[in-house]
Amino acid sequence: MQIREKMRNEYWLNASFTVENLLIGCMNGQYQPENKLNEITVRTYGFTVEDPCGMFILWLGKILKK
Repeated sequence: MQIREKMRNEYWLNASFTVENLLIGCMNGQYQPENKLNEITVRTYGFTVEDPCGMFILWLGKILKK
């Protein structure tokens, strides 16, 4: 049961740290640089939240006029 609980916790931890969630969280100030967060992002994506980054946003929707 302990192994199952640990696997469940790791699954939800990894599922919540998607690149999209990390970028939004960093922009909103939700994430502060810390060792555990950096370990997760380096292991999963190869970068830390302290590394510089850039964003390219492309809107594919329609512009609504009133």
